[in-house]
Amino acid sequence: MAIRTLASLLLAASLALGCQKPQPKPLTRVQLTSLVKAGIASAQVAMLVHDRGINFEPTDDDLLRLRAAGAGQDVMAALKTATRVKPLEPATVHSQWADSAKGSSPGSGDGAGQRPLRPGPPIKNDNLVFHESAEYPPLARMARIQGVVRMEVLIGKDGSVQDIKVLSGHKLLVMSAVLAVSEWRYQPLLINEKPVEWETEVDVNFQLGE
Repeated sequence: MAIRTLASLLLAASLALGCQKPQPKPLTRVQLTSLVKAGIASAQVAMLVHDRGINFEPTDDDLLRLRAAGAGQDVMAALKTATRVKPLEPATVHSQWADSAKGSSPGSGDGAGQRPLRPGPPIKNDNLVFHESAEYPPLARMARIQGVVRMEVLIGKDGSVQDIKVLSGHKLLVMSAVLAVSEWRYQPLLINEKPVEWETEVDVNFQLGE
């Protein structure tokens, strides 16, 4: 009887753990700045900072940049008390398409002091090595809102997303799209065997099922 009771307790505990949602990831510097620039309500951004924490230590430059982008005092206050979570080390990504990139754009060189490259043929701009799917916002689902969020994305020399500018999309869909795309990683782009920053446009499509 005791063994049966213990087995029942273990089963109940495992089921309870299985029902728990995974802990949300802390906000990155790119995510926070992009959300503010996208016009997400300051109170909503502050709540996200409070709930998730952040994985960076805000500098004076960060605070100035956020204020210039339109962040309210509630965001600044949330940053002061936010939980700091050490970021995971990014996975190393090896480029295997340097030959196709050489000399294919007037932006050749190391890219220093130049406008980020916007690739065209024969350089591909969709070489994703990690793709985070956007979660459909519950409020948007309830309101039967669907559509495309279009963003201009700056890819860094290491293939990580460095900045996001929202070009269009419903307000209820923008936050989820930005949070997802900011986690994407691309294969680094090499010009003359040197990594360069580059820009691309990304569409995140939210469609309700039948």
